[in-house]
Amino acid sequence: MRLARPLMLLAALPLFFGCASLGSLFDGDAIRWSGVVTLEETFRLERGQKLIIEPGTEVRFAFKDEDNDGWGEISIVLEGDLQARGTPKKPIIFTTADGMVSPGRWGEIRVDFGKISASYVVIEGSTRGLHLHFAAGKIEDSILRFNVDGTRIGESHIEFNRCLFANNTGKGYNARTSQNVVKNSWFRDNRRGIFLFEGDKGSRITRNRFSGNDTPFRLGDFYVGTVSTTGNQWEKEPLDFRAETNTDADLKRNPAAGTVKVGPADWPMLTKVWQTEMEGFVDADIMADEFGVYAADWSGNVKRLGFLAGKVIAQTKLGDTVDARPSLTRISGKNYLAVQSWDRKLALLDGETLEVLDTFTEVESNADDHRQSAPVFRGKTLFVATWAGNVHGFNVEDGKLSKVWTYEGGAPHRADLTISGDGKIIAPSSGGELALLDPATGEKTFSWTGEAPLLSGVVEREGRYYAGDKNGQLNVIDPTTGSLSAAIGLCGPSWYAQPATLKDAVYVADDGGCLTRVTLDTAKWTRKLDGGIRSAPALINGYLAVATLGGSLYIIDPKGGRVLDRIKLDEPIHTTPAVLGGRLFIGGRDGMVRAFDLVEHKRPE
Repeated sequence: MRLARPLMLLAALPLFFGCASLGSLFDGDAIRWSGVVTLEETFRLERGQKLIIEPGTEVRFAFKDEDNDGWGEISIVLEGDLQARGTPKKPIIFTTADGMVSPGRWGEIRVDFGKISASYVVIEGSTRGLHLHFAAGKIEDSILRFNVDGTRIGESHIEFNRCLFANNTGKGYNARTSQNVVKNSWFRDNRRGIFLFEGDKGSRITRNRFSGNDTPFRLGDFYVGTVSTTGNQWEKEPLDFRAETNTDADLKRNPAAGTVKVGPADWPMLTKVWQTEMEGFVDADIMADEFGVYAADWSGNVKRLGFLAGKVIAQTKLGDTVDARPSLTRISGKNYLAVQSWDRKLALLDGETLEVLDTFTEVESNADDHRQSAPVFRGKTLFVATWAGNVHGFNVEDGKLSKVWTYEGGAPHRADLTISGDGKIIAPSSGGELALLDPATGEKTFSWTGEAPLLSGVVEREGRYYAGDKNGQLNVIDPTTGSLSAAIGLCGPSWYAQPATLKDAVYVADDGGCLTRVTLDTAKWTRKLDGGIRSAPALINGYLAVATLGGSLYIIDPKGGRVLDRIKLDEPIHTTPAVLGGRLFIGGRDGMVRAFDLVEHKRPE
């Protein structure tokens, strides 16, 4: 094959904002890469040379499949040394050029007859991951995720310390005839966690965690001997560690007494805590509060779950589908939960027992189907927008709904209501109107109408309103002039995905599967994810949590847009992650409500 043409950037530019073409930088016998490097052909280095990759570099592999086997081929092939030492803030990322991260989109990073020194490296979307032959070295604090195989190692002396092997569809760690040291690492949701083919005597597998793998540990059919492991945490017994016909292989375990700290230091990782099954699709956003975790589903079930273990504390069944977030408040010492359902009813429930206390039924309309607006409380007043194009204000007292006013906007409401900084009700509609309503009277105090339906909730920042529309445009509206101050193109329509604000930025997601950071009314970066996004980004421990219709839950660096962690669930996710006390809650189309902790441990002294 031809030598690759590295397209280099000396300084990282925002994603998808073009790139410049520069040559590699030579330092004696070493080649240095920095910025963004795009490989359109396999890159090769002869024996005796060294590739040094600077912190913060992103290496992107184009997809090329000349043999039509469905797997990408472009690779890095070295018969020399590789130095790739990133940092938690400036990791080195090997990924796909088109942003579509899935196993088999590119080939491998191959090192033969050389030394490797790597830290804070992310390898994702490859076929063979890190492929070593007759090599030696150490890999620390690194992530190998969403590859076919995370590694293929042969005839090598190699150490992996504090690494994460996740969602590899073949094997997380695959070795043959090598001396392997694997410690303090996490094998999460792989088809096979560790696979030792044969001749790997003298290997040390210690203080690792195995969770969610189909097969945590496997010895090859030709393996002869005993592998001893110590201090590992096993989610399930590795009973199928060998083929039934291979009686010459044995696995001895001396498991850890408790939880072990694993994975990259100073790096956030999602840990599943519990899951509870509902009776239908969970599209309605979860409501999490000190009184419990409230979830609703398409079967009309509403459940109050315990924060710690997801145990059902109380439940009720309404008359039809619920796909909008319940709203919770406390009035005069009593908890109330408001829920809107597809039978056009607004139900007021006891927040503890979930007993239905009162209901209001809206009039029929031609828009009575799919996606309702979430009710919202402000003090003792409850506001709800309906398919019929109305916004109602209710006083809530002694378990009763007392309607105070109705605003008749005309066009159906599917976007969630929000409340402005000065207490106004922000009501977007399918007619493209953004109306501000007085909370006491329902009088319209401001109106702006765009060219496309507004199906997503609106956020306010520094006196302006950010509204995504069905045409795929983020409208930045200045209420002092009643006009647009900016219009920013998105990757796709905005469906139910309310923007989020964090410090000086607004983050907006769209149905094209993109998350975009906007500052000073300009798109600073866009990150392509694995499916459309019909929910809002959420903030947890200073990071963004984003869920997709591709069934993934992402943790993203809000400043640079890097994907820090990703959990793949079974079905599409329509719910906005709910966060309480550092714990994250999510519902899915598989009918499950799940709780995750975001774990980040410090580097040992």
